[in-house]
Amino acid sequence: MIAKLRKFYETGNQVNDGPLGFVFEDFLSDIEVEHVLAAAHPKLKQALVSAWLFVCSS
Repeated sequence: MIAKLRKFYETGNQVNDGPLGFVFEDFLSDIEVEHVLAAAHPKLKQALVSAWLFVCSS
């Protein structure tokens, strides 16, 4: 399935053209954020890369 994104959102601020990215302030309430984090917590794991490694290897 391919989703077609709109080029304009009334409440969001576009921050990037490619890939298309928007920021929506206060998108979730504090309670909703806690729920999402609690649901995701069992699947979270440490990243295998870091910005420090990228900067030092360039």
